[in-house]
Formats: sequence, structure tokens, C-alpha cells
Amino acid sequence: MPERIEPEEVLLKYYDAICSRCPAGISRYFDETVTLISLTGSSAISGAENIDAVFETLIETWDNLGVSLKIEYDPGEFRIEEIQPNVALIRTRITNRRITGELFESWNCMYVLVNTEAGWKISLATFDDKGTQEFAGAS
Repeated sequence: MPERIEPEEVLLKYYDAICSRCPAGISRYFDETVTLISLTGSSAISGAENIDAVFETLIETWDNLGVSLKIEYDPGEFRIEEIQPNVALIRTRITNRRITGELFESWNCMYVLVNTEAGWKISLATFDDKGTQEFAGAS
């Protein structure tokens, strides 16, 4: 049986996977279907292979835009709310920079996690970064 971890730990592992360029297997932090909502609209992504592919494309796009994969966040500022015993909502703010070090963007994120038989999984992610518009145009 896999180790049970708290919702914020799932988020930290997800962020670490992006920063470490490890999109293969990133789907383990997500429910079987995840809904992603950004300034460009919403998408429901189903299946581990498809979820991993979204993050492979994100990493490629950030590389092409000259954006560092080192995202900045403060776990101490995670606002965590228990919606019900098996549903948690986490709000946070993320910053990333260009590879040259200057600020690229800061944006707000909200995640809804569901406690499944396999543990806490991200079911919904929203983000208001303007970079997603460039991401959408590049994919």
C-alpha cells in the first residue's frame, strides 16, 4: 500500500516534478481525469499518458519561451481549506523567471484535491497566468 501523504505534500511533489523536468509519471499526483482551467479556457484531461503529455508540452514550451522551470512558491503561504473530509482546496501564488533571471510572471493557483483509495489526488487546477496564452498559442 502506498504511503499516505497530506494534500499540500502532493502539491509540493507535483511542483518538484516540474522543477526537476520529470513530466513522465507526473500523472501520479492527479486523479484519473483532471480539469485544468486557465485564461484560455478549460480542458478535462483523462488518462496518465495524456496528463504526462500536457506537462511534457508545458516544459517544451517554457524552454522555447526562455522560461526557467524553477518555479518559486512559499508552502507557508498555502491557504488550505477542508471542503469535506475527502476534499481539500489549496490556494497559492507561484512565480517563475526567465532563464536569464528576470521575472517572467507571478500568478494565482487553486487546486482541488480528492482523497481516493490511492491517496490525495489533484482533480481540478486553476491558474490565471498570462503565460498560458503563449502556451496555448505554441501548442
